[in-house]
Amino acid sequence: MPIILLIPLCAQEVVRLGFIPGFSAVPFVHLMASADGGYTFTSYKAPSDVYRALRDGEIHAAIVPSSSAQKMLDASSGRLFVPCITRNTDFSVVSSEAEIRDFSTLLGKKVCVVPGSLAESFFRFLLQQGDVPVRQGDSGVELVYEKNPALIATGLLNGTFSAAVLGEPALSALLSESKKMRDAIDLQDEYSKVVGAGRTVPLTVVVALTQFRDEEPNAYQTFLSALEASIQQIQANPALAAELSKSTDVQFSSKSAVSAIKRANFSYIPQKRPFSLRFSTR
Repeated sequence: MPIILLIPLCAQEVVRLGFIPGFSAVPFVHLMASADGGYTFTSYKAPSDVYRALRDGEIHAAIVPSSSAQKMLDASSGRLFVPCITRNTDFSVVSSEAEIRDFSTLLGKKVCVVPGSLAESFFRFLLQQGDVPVRQGDSGVELVYEKNPALIATGLLNGTFSAAVLGEPALSALLSESKKMRDAIDLQDEYSKVVGAGRTVPLTVVVALTQFRDEEPNAYQTFLSALEASIQQIQANPALAAELSKSTDVQFSSKSAVSAIKRANFSYIPQKRPFSLRFSTR
């Protein structure tokens, strides 16, 4: 396995980074574990707190959900931008019912989604593209709403609903807890059927100060190179990433952590055009 080195910054060019503890911060894990001193990390409770920190210049950049990034950009008057994607969607329809294998087999079923989430929007988009109506009865799919992963798992197990739309790490946690559950429909595959192979939807991205890019170009480029190297190490060794995620400020720990990191679509993808979160069609 190749060794990927993280490039340290010069001592005077410390990059201040923000994150929300948990799975979304995993791409930072090797930067946090590095002892070169080129980075400082500040945790925030919510995307709104990250936005205030960026707006006030407390941090240079942060990893945030793509839906939050869009709102930040819209409010920033050009002071913020997205230099790269750190993770693409990894949503699936999970169920214990053997007959569920594609959208046609969801007709007449109740499917649980997290209300207001990107997963819900993504699923609704795919249903619309497949001419599958969202409604009660045998001719449509009825959506049921729940935020709590434990209650989603309970609802699946007791038959309150037939399926649920989940991403990582909740998906791996559920599959590890119940052998009855299976990954029935990969929604990324369904998206490819709609828009063509190779098209993806970002789940988390880096939001950075335009001033950081323009006034500290060396530190900015070195940070992006280090982040890319960190994500490459995560892809190459999910077990190490899981161990470091538990021991660093990422604060992500789960019995299914290795599986979740392995299944998640962590990727370093430079954003060459102005960022816009929308689902494509052919």
